[in-house]
Order: sequence, then C-alpha cells, then structure tokens
Amino acid sequence: METAGTNNGFTKYGITNPVSTDGPSKSDKKDTAKLIKFLVPQNLFETENGKRKKKRVLESLNRVLQQFVRKNAIKQLGIPNDEPSKISPKLLTFGSYKQGIVAPNTDINCLCLCPQSVTQESFFTDFYNALKLLPNITKLHAVPDAYTPVIKLIYDGIDIDLLFANLPAQTVPEEIDVLDDAILRNMNEATARSINGCRVAALILASVPNKDNFRTTLRYVKLWANRRGLYTTVMAYMGGVAWAILTARVCQLYPNFLPNQLIQKFFRVYAQWNWKCPVMLCKIKEVPNIPGYLSFKVWDPRNNPTDRQHLMPVITPASHQNSP
Repeated sequence: METAGTNNGFTKYGITNPVSTDGPSKSDKKDTAKLIKFLVPQNLFETENGKRKKKRVLESLNRVLQQFVRKNAIKQLGIPNDEPSKISPKLLTFGSYKQGIVAPNTDINCLCLCPQSVTQESFFTDFYNALKLLPNITKLHAVPDAYTPVIKLIYDGIDIDLLFANLPAQTVPEEIDVLDDAILRNMNEATARSINGCRVAALILASVPNKDNFRTTLRYVKLWANRRGLYTTVMAYMGGVAWAILTARVCQLYPNFLPNQLIQKFFRVYAQWNWKCPVMLCKIKEVPNIPGYLSFKVWDPRNNPTDRQHLMPVITPASHQNSP
C-alpha cells in the first residue's frame, strides 16, 4: 500500500501534504538528547540480555510450532515420516516488538501462519496441548471464541499472545508477503483479523519518514498514556495500535521534526483535531468486488450506521481497514 509520494520537491507522507518541512534547530537537538536521557531510566528500553531472552523464547515456540504442523501433516494427510519437513509454518511477530519498541515488560504478539491442513480447532487443541508440555510456560489458556481467537501464555516470564491463520496451500512460502492483499482472499473474518495484526504493524512503520524519531516519540506517548490511565481498551480508551497510528500521523505532518518537537505537536494536533474526521495514514481502499473478498468490510460511515457512531475514529492502514 502506497504511503509516500513526491509533491513540489518534497516527499509526501500520508493523505495530505506536510504542515511543515522545516528541520530542527540546535536547541531541538539538545532537547531531544535530554528527552532520550529522561526515557532511559523509565524502564522503556530492553537490555541486551532481555533481547536475547525474548529471541530464545521465540525460537523455542517456533520449534514447537514446526513439530506440531509436521505431526499434523502425518496425521491429516498421510504423508510419510520423511516428508513432513517440506510442510512448514511461519511464526511472525507484530505489534511493538515488530516495530522495534521493546521494553522489559513488553508482551510479544505472534501470528502462527499455518498451511491449510491445520485447522483452527486443531490449533486450539493439539497445539495448545503441545505447549502444556513446555516446563517454563505458565498461565496458559486458549480463547478460541474471542473476537480475535488467541492462545495466551507466559513463557519464562514473558507475556505472549499467539494468533492463528492458515493459508490455502500445503506449505507457507519462505518469503511470503503478508502485505499482499491477495493473502486475504477467501479468509473468514476472524482469520483476517489475526493476519491483519502483522500487516498493520508493518504498514505503520512503513508510513513514517523517520523510524527512529517515530519510535522515540511513541515511547513517550505510551509512557504518558500509561501514567494517565488512558492506555487500555478494556476501559474503552485506546490500545497500542491506536496510539501508534496517532503518533505516526504527526510524524507524517512534520517529517523533519525531532522527537521533542513531535511530542509537542502530538498534543497540539489532537487537542485541536476535528473528530468528525478520522485519523488515517493512507486512503481507505475499497474492497474488491470479486469472489473471495465480498465478506470483508472497511470503515465506511456513509453506509454503516455503526461507523457513524464512532467518537474518535483511528483507522488502520491495511486492507480490511477499521478502527482498532
């Protein structure tokens, strides 16, 4: 999905021209350095040991997923024992972890992308039972009937959410492009929501002019929202995806600003925002009028009365666009 273009000699990010293309002053650079110095002791940056631990946990989960899918292939497809290695799933991360905004207490959102031989029922029973055998897993529970079905667990002290999606293929391609809209074809709503987590995370990051400035600004915004009790969807406030989109939009409007400037603009922009207009990082794409896509809906207040009732619409950038 295209998020940037060139207009009048400058790069355009998002659906409008930037408000300002000015660069930072010397004092802005000093203030951003002070900002980062303030953020470091707030427990917002993962240590090298913590990064290695998270990587080991993901590698362990990936091994369990690979073994589960291969056993499933033998059972469901009657494939000989020496063949299942050709039938492979992928474990994909998304959310804050994928965007490189990792703190010691950051949970990890994962998508278990499986071949068609693996059903949702098998994932939430057989794979769940395989996870139960791992010694360092606690608080393991499956929620297959959730709006977005999920297996939740704590692995070696790290909170992890595992989502499921399967593709109409015998194996998941090594270089699969989850941003290709064709991947959604013939998927049901729940599966599309699961896979959209990866798509949204990647597109948010791709939509900003400077990824490091975006990450630093978002760390501060999340810290502020947490301390104000505003970072929770349970209480009908915004969650991580919405805060990331709000931050990314400000980065688009001021592409050359540093984090200290972006933070000031964040509060000024949304204090004055006309909330009859949604916050969007790109134009909403119409759902293709072809078989396999007809069940999907995008945010459309003109034709959907429910969408017209949204008080603060913040629209995800991937196809199957909605307010998170």
